Amino acid sequence: MKKVNFKNSVIALAIGLVMVSCGGGNSSKQCTAETQTEQAVPAKGTELKNVDENNWQAVVKANFGIDLAVPVGWSLKSVKSPNGVNNLIVVMTINEGTTGEEEGNRLFEATKAISKHGNFKNKVDWDAETVSEGNVVNDFSEVDQFNDSDVLATWNFTFDSKMIMVNYTVRNNYVEYMFTINNR
Repeated sequence: MKKVNFKNSVIALAIGLVMVSCGGGNSSKQCTAETQTEQAVPAKGTELKNVDENNWQAVVKANFGIDLAVPVGWSLKSVKSPNGVNNLIVVMTINEGTTGEEEGNRLFEATKAISKHGNFKNKVDWDAETVSEGNVVNDFSEVDQFNDSDVLATWNFTFDSKMIMVNYTVRNNYVEYMFTINNR
């Protein structure tokens, strides 16, 4: 008889802990929302403040949703987050004979594919969850200012309820990717 009481006590305690952690047992939605919020937090070591040459790709993926790699023939020069909160700068050395325009286009298409709003020039109306007409950009040539072998391109995209600005710059034999979380 004591085993049954002990077993029932353990079950009751487990149920009580689940109810407390999920908002008193009123609804499983609250518990699910908490779990989803916890899952949205970047994995340990992928916060912008922890970026280094060993984890930068995981940091880019966790914070900006992009699979960024060093193209063939290029090399990583530096990676840093100046304020450790909302920005990241990745600099690569490129080989001679490339303008970096192809990589800029690839990045543009990657951000467009993950952004609920596509790529755009200005801010999102978060209440309406829309981008103003005329602000959407569909092609890299709309944001690229290509001159004298320099590429200067700026656009915005959304990821994980954040608006992110991309500044993609190619000068001489360096490419700078600068990502900035602007709001929300």
